[in-house]
Amino acid sequence: SGSLRYDLFSDLRTWQNRADMCLCLGTSLCGMNADRTVLIPSAKAKKGVGVGSVIVSLQQTQYDSTCQLRIYAKLDEVFSLVAKEMAMELGD
Repeated sequence: SGSLRYDLFSDLRTWQNRADMCLCLGTSLCGMNADRTVLIPSAKAKKGVGVGSVIVSLQQTQYDSTCQLRIYAKLDEVFSLVAKEMAMELGD
């Protein structure tokens, strides 16, 4: 599936380590380097640092048991509920 340029991989690692929370939306998390973006905030949260990771997807992932919140639903449905809770008006 290719490789990521060194400079971009370096940026990815930097942001993975800086993140206190990760929203993982609609992906299967299939074992790529970017999967650590979910794992690192989850591990930090278990140590009492940061919020952790949230996975919203219809598919089961290999990281479901590590995240702090797991929602099995369509993104449109989840964000409609979030918008309603935040008293935001959405267009059609």
